[in-house]
Amino acid sequence: MPKLVMTVKDRQQMFGAGLDRRLKKLTDAEQAARTQAARIATQRTRSNFQYRRDAIAVRAGRSSSGGKMRQHLSWKVNKNLVEFDIKHADTAVKHWLIQEIGTGQRATLRRAGETNPTGRPRNGSTYVRTVRSQKGRPIKVGLVFATGGQYSPPGSRVDEQLQLASKVNGVPPRNRRAQMVIKREIRGQHFVQKGGTTAFRVYENSVRAAARQAFQKSKTS
Repeated sequence: MPKLVMTVKDRQQMFGAGLDRRLKKLTDAEQAARTQAARIATQRTRSNFQYRRDAIAVRAGRSSSGGKMRQHLSWKVNKNLVEFDIKHADTAVKHWLIQEIGTGQRATLRRAGETNPTGRPRNGSTYVRTVRSQKGRPIKVGLVFATGGQYSPPGSRVDEQLQLASKVNGVPPRNRRAQMVIKREIRGQHFVQKGGTTAFRVYENSVRAAARQAFQKSKTS
């Protein structure tokens, strides 16, 4: 989220000696709005994240519960900016980006206070992240699709998850040499994007209101 830059010119001496006091009032309000924006962005980001992997079929290095991912998605105030804590997310839950943009997708990261180079990104650019496609990837023998512990044919339900066949009821006998493949990409949830968008609206409205209040005419000015 961008920082507030103020340029105030009191051409007609409307505010007189009270100008510094008004500026102080506005900057205090902006700091409070920044803190509020970080809190709202965190709340909005976490509430928009939906855990879609069954704990039974979790792979090494992945969260075994949605709560673990959610608690590491946060926004923070960094000096005079508000930004998503990418560094922490990359360390604590490395696969957050898969859920944010989906598989087979590429994202351009925009860091607070920095401007990305213009033109086509070069290979190895640190501000570009790519998530490989999962479509066509073989599924290990021993895993089946299921919903609530009950077997479901691949692609028959939108809420089905990969689970261990030994933990699922109703699994039909099949040739162990036959191997399933993933047919759909993971769809991006864009929870970080939604959190930032919502929080910026709140921040902008708060600062605009504070500016109007600080510089409105009054008999006691």
